[in-house]
Amino acid sequence: MSTPRSDPARPDERTDHGVRPSVPRPERLAPDLDWSAAHVRRRVAVVVGVVLAAALLAAVALLPLRDLLDGGVAEIASLAVQAGCLAGAIACVVVSVQLQIAAVPLLHGVSGADRKRISRRMLGGPGPLDPDAEWRAARMAAFARVSHPFGLGVIGLLGCAALLSVIRLALDGSVFGVVATVVLVVGIPLVAWEQRRRIRYAEASHDLAWSPGPRPEAGLAPDAFAV
Repeated sequence: MSTPRSDPARPDERTDHGVRPSVPRPERLAPDLDWSAAHVRRRVAVVVGVVLAAALLAAVALLPLRDLLDGGVAEIASLAVQAGCLAGAIACVVVSVQLQIAAVPLLHGVSGADRKRISRRMLGGPGPLDPDAEWRAARMAAFARVSHPFGLGVIGLLGCAALLSVIRLALDGSVFGVVATVVLVVGIPLVAWEQRRRIRYAEASHDLAWSPGPRPEAGLAPDAFAV
């Protein structure tokens, strides 16, 4: 990779502005992320709580209108679930802001072309790359094991909300509803397949990701993360 190496500051080399110490290295979920499993559990609990609260509030607000809705209670339930999913998607974005900020130093000083190579490598693309790029790809993959599920949460919750709408259209005989339903249903396994590839690479490159720097001898065999 032609881009000069510019190592991001590692979490074990800093504290949060002196307010509290960083998470001990053995407890971290990724080498460049100052999060432990407890951080993830708290944020997941927040998202779940928001989904349930929003769905409940929507149901309570819509219940007096049940006689005005064609679907009655069933339609209220569907709308409540959609409201919960939309609120949950927003919550996922909010609780993962820190992840987006923490990811910036990982690719600091890396060209756009090299970022694409690293992204493809994380999904099991051609490699191994040169030592520095492979090391960055391994660290990004370790980071993505934590951050990507939040992104999938946003996509999944929005997809669920959209699916309920298009299913209603499909049941009414709308061609758009039928096509949209098929696209959403087919897209779910594709997203899961991509995530599985990313996890396989992260597992295969675990030692490299946690190493202090690039290791010329650390190239991974192509079948190390084959699906």
